[in-house]
Amino acid sequence: MRGPIACLFLAAALWAQPAPIPADVKTRLTALLPKGGDPARFYSSDLYRYMDGGADIYLKYGLVALAHREYKRAGADMTVDVFDMGGTLQAFGIYSAERSPEYHFVDIGAEGYSSESTLNFLQGRYYVRLSAFGDGAATALDSFARAISRSIGGDRSLPGLLDILPRENRVARSEKYVVQAPAGHDFLSPALTASYRFDGQATTLVISLAADAREANQRVEKLRQYYSQSGGEAMMELGRREFIALLGPALLPATAPALSIAHYKSSPAAADGIAEEARRLTRGAIDALGGMARFVSKGNVVWVKPNIAWDRRPEQAACTNPDVVAALVEMCFQAGAKRVAVGDNPCNTAQRTFPRSGIQSAAEKAGAQCYFMDDRKFRKMVIKGARVLKEWEIYRDVVEADRVINVGIVKQHSLTSAVLGMKNLMGVAGGARNRFHQDISNTVVDLAGFIRPQLVVLDAVRVLAANGPAGGNLADVKRRDTIVAGVDQVAVDAFGATLLGLRPADIGYVVEGHARGLGNMNYAALSPARVEV
Repeated sequence: MRGPIACLFLAAALWAQPAPIPADVKTRLTALLPKGGDPARFYSSDLYRYMDGGADIYLKYGLVALAHREYKRAGADMTVDVFDMGGTLQAFGIYSAERSPEYHFVDIGAEGYSSESTLNFLQGRYYVRLSAFGDGAATALDSFARAISRSIGGDRSLPGLLDILPRENRVARSEKYVVQAPAGHDFLSPALTASYRFDGQATTLVISLAADAREANQRVEKLRQYYSQSGGEAMMELGRREFIALLGPALLPATAPALSIAHYKSSPAAADGIAEEARRLTRGAIDALGGMARFVSKGNVVWVKPNIAWDRRPEQAACTNPDVVAALVEMCFQAGAKRVAVGDNPCNTAQRTFPRSGIQSAAEKAGAQCYFMDDRKFRKMVIKGARVLKEWEIYRDVVEADRVINVGIVKQHSLTSAVLGMKNLMGVAGGARNRFHQDISNTVVDLAGFIRPQLVVLDAVRVLAANGPAGGNLADVKRRDTIVAGVDQVAVDAFGATLLGLRPADIGYVVEGHARGLGNMNYAALSPARVEV
């Protein structure tokens, strides 16, 4: 008889399908490979061409791309495979699927293990596998692995989500992130699992990671139905230990950061350098939160809401950086999104702002659908708990989307002092929006409390430091080389205010949002994850 299984439920995300390999991904992966050797080869959805029997599991964990290179070093024939899995949890998932607690572990990356001819390790969003044969193989493996680890850089820790697994009596290095049929049930995936021993008896704990409370409750009901239909033996097996319980959704402490701040080490001047910076910063900020899979699940429809309000070029910093938007779209698809929509109700005409900002072409190239908002789709909706907007016209498709990602830009504003994240949500409203200015702070918070985006991203690669929100004079644009991301709208905006030299208390809607409990304007209390890219 199998050991008993405990199942807990909480919000998280589902595995992803790979996307075509963008040029910047190839460039990033090539930089991680040691110099020399044969030309690098890359694989993504065509991974079967390289590893026919084992490709499926990598794709299920959301492979973005694999870089493969072969070498000859001091009598040893070597192969290096660097898998970009798109996020720390996905990378841990494939690593843990191939790891066993009995292996010989080495201090490389977040964790690694080796044998006479192989060395595998995990670090950030990457899973690295090396093999070597011949004289000097062990030395070559260690040298190459450490060089790749240094090139990856960044945080060398395991995903913070693993901290929800109880430590007492847990079998060391038995933790796994499972995307296919945990405990034999597809409806429980994805899940964290770990082995435990009590008085010599083995037990498996399964924590099912649902997208939200509604999905968690559905999984609970399916599991109840299964045990009900399976008869007494299955129920008895489930209840052999008193500590085992069927709960849902679990009230477990959130271990993933609520706020991340990614800063670029340099400040490139060339357009292609700024584009690369924007993409790398965006990925770094999201990865620091646990990856896009924390927010987007397989089959989700996602609405990405940039600031596309003004007929301005990207360098004028009146609209969200198009490469930030494109990076978010790509990550959504990598996390399994079915469809990604990008749209805004701009101040100038959409037919001019969308192409002029660069957002339309960048988002569409990444696979999104860009929408000029249709006036017929604005619906009058009741906004519960509102102070000012008791009822207002809101864009239906935004409300009906499975996930909303709000991605604003940091700008000075003559009325509110700053345009940040929450104010960017005015772009999902229709009607006579000039009326909002009569009580702008309460209006912004009413909207933010109604939409409640799952993820907020703030573009501060360039900021408009004066003459906002429309700008137009390049002398008003300053470089901050920063991307802020988080789940706390108020905290994101509070930090954003500092990038304009303001205090959070200087922004009326930040103060109001804090007062209403929408978030925490004391962003430092959230211990934000800080990333240097």
